[in-house]
Amino acid sequence: MGSGGVADGAVPRSAWSPPRRIEFWGDTPPATAVVALAFTLVRDGTGRVLLVRRIDTGNWELPGGTIETGETATAAAVREVLEETAVAITVTGLAGVFCDPSHVVVYPESGQARQQHVTLLHAAPVPGDAGEPTPDGEETDAARWVELDDLAGFPIHPSVHRRLDHALRHLRGDADVHVD
Repeated sequence: MGSGGVADGAVPRSAWSPPRRIEFWGDTPPATAVVALAFTLVRDGTGRVLLVRRIDTGNWELPGGTIETGETATAAAVREVLEETAVAITVTGLAGVFCDPSHVVVYPESGQARQQHVTLLHAAPVPGDAGEPTPDGEETDAARWVELDDLAGFPIHPSVHRRLDHALRHLRGDADVHVD
């Protein structure tokens, strides 16, 4: 969703630059691997959500990434949020586990087609550390706190919208922990 145009500060990828990854939702190629990831819905004291903008797609998403060998999902979430935003967090709960075979991310250079196995966690900034986030400049070129009413103006992939919507409903008590 939103990869065709430029919205709310999205940076268009140069026409000559090959994509580093292509996300499929629905009519997907078969996955060649399953990758374990941890993403985090971080909310500050005013209820804003922490988002990052991917350099390769220009889409906004929840901060997170690959769970490394020997690492827990919680440790990966804390590390990834700090790396991508410079915001230290405390994980406060589990929102869900998402492993949809109709969502595949293809990496053209390697030929890998990865099905994501996502652990989605709730978190809050460490007290005194809810300042302005800073992108890492490698995977993310922007990071910011976003009001819930402003989310519709951001290009966000449908898979991220699904996770975000579920996590927010879970916080309100309108949904159980999601597992698929």
